[in-house]
Amino acid sequence: MRFEVILSEAADQQIDEQIAWYELKQIGLGVRFYKVALAHLFLLETTPFAQFRYDKVSCVPIKGFPVMLHIGINEEQKQVNVYALIHTAREPESNWGKDDWFVSEPVYYYGQVAV
Repeated sequence: MRFEVILSEAADQQIDEQIAWYELKQIGLGVRFYKVALAHLFLLETTPFAQFRYDKVSCVPIKGFPVMLHIGINEEQKQVNVYALIHTAREPESNWGKDDWFVSEPVYYYGQVAV
């Protein structure tokens, strides 16, 4: 059973921000974060189920980084919607100041991206 992983515009932007932030902290760390995050996104294609944290929103921790993917799963359509990527060690206002991350439209499908 394969799921289609759909990344919201907000999550796409947050991934880019995290890559840049980690790269500023240490050269090569942003690239490492990108590879680990991408591996988690591809893993969601085959094993999308995670613990519910909020109403119909599950969280998937990114191994080795204080970051969590916030996802929604549509079993009928075999889709995983990635709503946001939240850094858990930063100030809460920087993560939760925007109410629109949950309803963002998909920006692209990870199964169709050349890596």
